[in-house]
Amino acid sequence: MRVSLTTTSIYCFRDLGWTEDLKQCIVGDQATCVTIREAKRRRIDDITPLQRLEWAQENPGDFHFLWECLRVIFLLFWGSANETGSLAQLKLLLNSKQVDKEAKHFQPSDEFLHNALESYLTASLTRFLGIESPDQAVPSGSSEISLQWHYSTVALVAGLFPGIKTEKL
Repeated sequence: MRVSLTTTSIYCFRDLGWTEDLKQCIVGDQATCVTIREAKRRRIDDITPLQRLEWAQENPGDFHFLWECLRVIFLLFWGSANETGSLAQLKLLLNSKQVDKEAKHFQPSDEFLHNALESYLTASLTRFLGIESPDQAVPSGSSEISLQWHYSTVALVAGLFPGIKTEKL
């Protein structure tokens, strides 16, 4: 006799004494969320909320959310290889063969985006501070506001994007 996971879950919850108003978050990928929705649809006419799977709350996992954010960023800022500063141009300059506009491969695309952000920030800060490279000392005529902006920006970037190497900034 084959017992479904759903039936097993219902017996388990009942035996544990869980109440009808209990909600359980189930984290997974898109296929998991589709499976939960399908199971709820098939059990819509069951008697109790427990049997109708009203307790199951789908929640896409963090990895999949991050991957989708990465794809959206790529679609928005990809541009063409002829556009200065576009992700497509940086891809050519860095010779990133596994990186594409759809971000099909998470790891190389994520690493590429971190490198692109580091490059953008370095270029912005060096231009703002009037220096040619991050290794050059900040001119003595720089205002205190410029230095405070520089250090607060570096601290913000380090907090938001822990993978970016801010020691050069």
